[in-house]
Amino acid sequence: MSIAAPILAELELFTYAFTFGVFLAFLYDGLLILRKVFRHTTTACMAEDVLYWLLVIPCTLVVIFRTSKGVLQWYFLVGVSLGILIYKCSVSKGYIRIMSKIAQHIVVYINKAIDIVSKPLKRLEKAIKMAFFSVITFIKKITIIPIM
Repeated sequence: MSIAAPILAELELFTYAFTFGVFLAFLYDGLLILRKVFRHTTTACMAEDVLYWLLVIPCTLVVIFRTSKGVLQWYFLVGVSLGILIYKCSVSKGYIRIMSKIAQHIVVYINKAIDIVSKPLKRLEKAIKMAFFSVITFIKKITIIPIM
């Protein structure tokens, strides 16, 4: 085994950690996009953040366990942190802006489609109710109720 092999293994782990950090920041941006598209209360935002971290922490522990046999390496933490930092400083703002606009347009089109489908259904519901009440009224008129 040469001296370079352990260094290459550590470099590979650092690269993996960096990629994992980018992935974590990307997932969080998904939450930020949802918050831009749909209004959230402060409580809902806090609950989403708690759920995010409740999912991220076990996943991170699994990644650490699988990549370095459970030993927390300092360069793993540096790699994850750098991945998050570089992603947030470079791609994140543009990605959030573009994806928010796309998602907002999709929501608008979905709402229009729902309106197009629901208008005839509402008219049909109204016609059925009117027909039902007309039949009930007719039955009441022709029914003779004996008075004792």
